[in-house]
Amino acid sequence: MLLYGAGLAAFRRGDNARCRDLSQRSLDAAVEARSARAQALAHVGLSRAAFRDHDWTRGLEHARSAGRIAAESGDEAAALKALHMEAEINRAAGKYTTAVPLYERLLEGDRATGDVRGVAMELYNLGSVLVQIGELDRAETLLRESLDLAAGHDRGQIAYTTLGLAGLAARRGDPAAAGRLLGSVKAYFDAVGEVLDPAEQLELQSHRVAAESAGRTVFEAAYLDGRSVAPSDAAAGYLDPH
Repeated sequence: MLLYGAGLAAFRRGDNARCRDLSQRSLDAAVEARSARAQALAHVGLSRAAFRDHDWTRGLEHARSAGRIAAESGDEAAALKALHMEAEINRAAGKYTTAVPLYERLLEGDRATGDVRGVAMELYNLGSVLVQIGELDRAETLLRESLDLAAGHDRGQIAYTTLGLAGLAARRGDPAAAGRLLGSVKAYFDAVGEVLDPAEQLELQSHRVAAESAGRTVFEAAYLDGRSVAPSDAAAGYLDPH
């Protein structure tokens, strides 16, 4: 399990060679120990490494192996991690309509287990996919709920949800809001040294293109201003009143 956790940390830093190596070592150790949970998680780690390499085929193979092992052992938590990777890879490949029901299943699973952090994450993921296919009203509802859940609890999730809100603002023709939100998000991830997943990298660029098409000069000024603003402050206007 320590190898799996170290592999995840390497993935988040963008050190994919180390993520792959640690995940493979984790799988070898899990097979030797005959631990179904550890094997499932190791396949999740290898799926992440393939995902970062844009190797969708191998990534899906590992995700489905993880899901099969988890299902056979009755490990619902590991099964959800495997399903998450399957959803992420389809999303990164631009298969948004395929990804939607996968994220809906993930959201349902996290709600059932009471995993607030997981719910906030999957609300963001589903909302972001819906932005890409133009279902903006539903996307806004989900992203607002994600932000509300993450506020005060998970700074990292607030940053991701703010990225989704930037895409929403861009698609609604508001380059000032999109610029402020994107500038804040980019500054946050630069500061913490976290590398966005392939899906988010593509989506950030698509948000920028949409915002610039609505008003490049306004967007660029707001983007520069946003770099000095924390994501929680940039997104504060979207928080539901209490």
